Amino acid sequence: TATRIGEAVSVNRSDIDWQRKELIVYGEKGKKERTVYLTDRCIYHLKKYLDERKDTNEALFVSSKSPHKRLGVQAIQSMLAALGKKTNIHVHAHKFRRTLLTDAGKRGMPLQEIQVYAGHAKPDTTMQYVMVQQERVKSNFMKNIA
Repeated sequence: TATRIGEAVSVNRSDIDWQRKELIVYGEKGKKERTVYLTDRCIYHLKKYLDERKDTNEALFVSSKSPHKRLGVQAIQSMLAALGKKTNIHVHAHKFRRTLLTDAGKRGMPLQEIQVYAGHAKPDTTMQYVMVQQERVKSNFMKNIA
């Protein structure tokens, strides 16, 4: 979803709109509410995860042991570090955000739409994620101008 880690840990079950495949997140930066979208694959795994849970905590992400408290930023960072160590891959939460936003740019999503989706106030911030590929510039120029 490209949510920031602080946004992800604050998500509640009720923030998910299963029909529309949307999730409301509350931005850490500026505390603005925004919508992110859930793929079918994401929906499948979220439902599977929630079906396996036996607690009643409203938080979407909770500890696996009783009393099943809401996970915090450090808990997720620790889990990712352990996973990275196990797989010998440098893993951190922001890498997932960066990858999704970068891929969106590579696949042709307009910069302004990536900016809105990411919750960036300024396009300069979004530009850090989107690499302009010269071949695409040429291809679009030839298709639209020449």
